[in-house]
Amino acid sequence: MNQHQATQPLARRFLTLELFVGVVSLVIAALFLIPFNPTMPESGLDPSWRYALNVGLERGYVFGRDLIFTFGPLGSVFSTVFDPATDKIMMIGSTVYAVGLCAAMFVIAHPRRHVTALLLPVIVSVSLSRDSGFMALPFCLLLAITRVCLANEHYSLKRLSAIVFGIVVATIATGMTPIVKGSFVGTSVSVCGLTFVVLAMHHLRAALAFAALVCVSLVLAWTLTGQPIDQLPHFFLAQGPIISGYTDAMSLDGPSWAPLLFAIASLSTLVVFYVGFAKKNGRSGWIVLLGLALTLFICFKAGFVRQDGHVFVATGTLLFVVYATGLVMPLRMTALVSVVSIVVYVLIGNTIFPIRGSFATYRVRDAWDTTMSGITKRLTEPTPFKASFDAANNRIRTENPLPHVDTSVDVYPTELSAIFANGLNWAGRPVFQSYSVYDPILDSKNVAHLHSAAAPQTVFFTFAPIDHRLPTFDDSGSLLTLLTDYKVVGYNAPYVQLKKGQPLAEPSLQTAPSKAVQGSLGETIAISDFAITWLTVDIRPTFLGKLANTVFRPPQLQIELTLDNGQVVQHRFIPAVGRTGFIVSPYLTGPQDFILVAAGLTGTPHVKSFRITSSRKGFWRTEFSARMTAVAIPLQITARRLILTAPSTPPSEVMSPLQMPAPRCHIDFINGVAFASDSTVKGGQDTLKLDGWIAPAETSAVSSMKTWVTLTAADGSKMYFQARPTPRPDVAQALGRSELSNSGFSAMLDIGRANGPQTVDVITELDGVAHACGLGVKMQ
Repeated sequence: MNQHQATQPLARRFLTLELFVGVVSLVIAALFLIPFNPTMPESGLDPSWRYALNVGLERGYVFGRDLIFTFGPLGSVFSTVFDPATDKIMMIGSTVYAVGLCAAMFVIAHPRRHVTALLLPVIVSVSLSRDSGFMALPFCLLLAITRVCLANEHYSLKRLSAIVFGIVVATIATGMTPIVKGSFVGTSVSVCGLTFVVLAMHHLRAALAFAALVCVSLVLAWTLTGQPIDQLPHFFLAQGPIISGYTDAMSLDGPSWAPLLFAIASLSTLVVFYVGFAKKNGRSGWIVLLGLALTLFICFKAGFVRQDGHVFVATGTLLFVVYATGLVMPLRMTALVSVVSIVVYVLIGNTIFPIRGSFATYRVRDAWDTTMSGITKRLTEPTPFKASFDAANNRIRTENPLPHVDTSVDVYPTELSAIFANGLNWAGRPVFQSYSVYDPILDSKNVAHLHSAAAPQTVFFTFAPIDHRLPTFDDSGSLLTLLTDYKVVGYNAPYVQLKKGQPLAEPSLQTAPSKAVQGSLGETIAISDFAITWLTVDIRPTFLGKLANTVFRPPQLQIELTLDNGQVVQHRFIPAVGRTGFIVSPYLTGPQDFILVAAGLTGTPHVKSFRITSSRKGFWRTEFSARMTAVAIPLQITARRLILTAPSTPPSEVMSPLQMPAPRCHIDFINGVAFASDSTVKGGQDTLKLDGWIAPAETSAVSSMKTWVTLTAADGSKMYFQARPTPRPDVAQALGRSELSNSGFSAMLDIGRANGPQTVDVITELDGVAHACGLGVKMQ
């Protein structure tokens, strides 16, 4: 027996051991990707849409028609949020995805790189964005199929069966990803198209079978989740305005070096992959190289248009594709791109939170513990996670209590979890969170919903914009309908409660006195003196701006408003919302401002002028057109009664308050403007809003303290208003007096009957004794 013959059994045993280690590692990675221990519902913007996807699917909403959002009926596979009604769909879909991704890696590594699968559970653990695996999957499938097509070796039937099975499962997983998240269609369609080309070059029948399997997987996944087959095209069509408008509306700046560093790392990966694989494999190699370039570009956009935690979409996808490409390249090249990808991951990740040496170890241990505990619960408990689900809803109810109503309900702008946790009947608008309504098409669909038979009978409304947008940008068209088709029936901060009735009147845009103007960036434009002004602004990008929008992101626009109280405020401006139109004046920022408009009151500052600016020239056309139109909103008496504090007769001690010992009093805001003690308040309005706090000289409980605001005219006549108490834990902490946690006060005074200059003061009443603050604020 020669030496070569003697080493053959040893080599086979080594390959068998390597295969065993690789398969075990792939199984662990797949288990990490399956949400055995799912996330529970929470309150908040992102948790609300995750919860809403489950509820929408449970209630039979059609995605793309009843729900228009980035995600589809398999959205829970991405969100991993538990709901008893959708848990089975989430688990089956996640299993198909996890097995498909790991099967693609198995095929790429076969037969001599299986041991490298030891790294895959680590990559899965540190890829903090769920997007990464989904975005890498189509490329991994392309590389796997190309690897098999280019193989010169003859596969045994057993090996061939395993390889075909892996490719089939990966293809099914890839086919269903667009209805997990609609934006995955970018990588799925483009890279699957390239995969078809590679297969057609080698085996036309296999290419046709591949295309059929992708389509069948998509259709079956859609119909098995209860969605009507004829609505599948509409789901993808509905993605158009969401995806096309995302960059302008949702972009967020960050360190400029981070996207540049990622671009350099991506280019380095492409060059090394070309040298190590593509160059020597002819047309097939070039096609795979193109697939890699498309994947890296799309994940670059996904990670750096909104440069916050989204950066982990890009860095995580880079880890996956570098791992996959390393399976088919020489080890030295693999080591080079691996080191680059890890360094880039750490450097960019540190812009979000510190990533230290033990980070990977912690993430792997946490993934293991979470997965094992989830598997144990699912195997041992008859109704796993039901108690946790109920407890999560209890927490949401505590954080966001809503009054019970028997009618259908919606919440503006985002906090949908409150509806579900409080057991209310959701009648959600198509674009169900207002920050996403950044296109005229999306705005019109939500307005149409409010006019339809499916409109909610009760609406809880507040202003809560993101990214420092102008508050009236969110659902700008629907805001008019809410002011006319709904009546204000309650207010419990932060929500105004509205009830649908017969329309008070159509929201009338008074076109006769409307004013069209031509403006330019940086130019100050006066606002017409309308009670309520609707503004449309048509700003278009230059060619350079369109190019920037395509490859990265253009610079943001800002709108600067000058108010009649002297304030100058600045907000983010979204061009598409400008073309839709929005209320620019009065300046509405909070729920009480909404009530004031409904009541026909003038307590909210009006906007005297605006100007639109850009931090960089050349991306937006300098000239633009604008139109200001008066809006007629019918007066709601119920809103006036709800918001205003009417004058009343106080107890005798308040009419003759003591001067000493004087309480410590402070007015924070008058009519929404920070107040200084030597300021004079502008009069001439029918309301006066005061916010402040009082600390009595005596150290005693203030739960029974009452606060009165007085207006004293020049002739000595007085008007008394009882203010509402408000929590002020900041005052209690600052003064070191725990009893002052509810020492705040707020009052919207009805001063329509106050004539001439007035002196404003505050009186505190506690235990039958009243003390005057002696503020002596002058109101002209």
